[in-house]
Amino acid sequence: LFGYCAGEWSPTFLRPYRWNCRGNLSGILKRLRNIRDVCRIHRNELDAITDEDKRYDRLVELNVQEQCVNLIKTAAVQKAARDRGLKVHGWVFDVHTGKLIDLKIDFEGILKNIMEIYHLD
Repeated sequence: LFGYCAGEWSPTFLRPYRWNCRGNLSGILKRLRNIRDVCRIHRNELDAITDEDKRYDRLVELNVQEQCVNLIKTAAVQKAARDRGLKVHGWVFDVHTGKLIDLKIDFEGILKNIMEIYHLD
């Protein structure tokens, strides 16, 4: 679960990035390797979004998606999926509307796709 927070703090928080995935991140973002990885993996999609707030919202969604994938790669989640039918869901909370948005993560598709490399169970 992650939240859309465009507006007050997100542009300040992300100002060093200012939406060029090829740029250097400063401050706290240097420590957030996962965000940088999301930017790298989805660079073309993010660069194609011209509206900064929409680009940030999409980064939030892509970050949730990638963190779900990271969970699915773990042996514990793979075992629980097999033994108990566990599924991973990705949600984003929109602070402006108060809505919880289901990103409809394709758990089975992702699991099938990564099992060749990440079959840990």
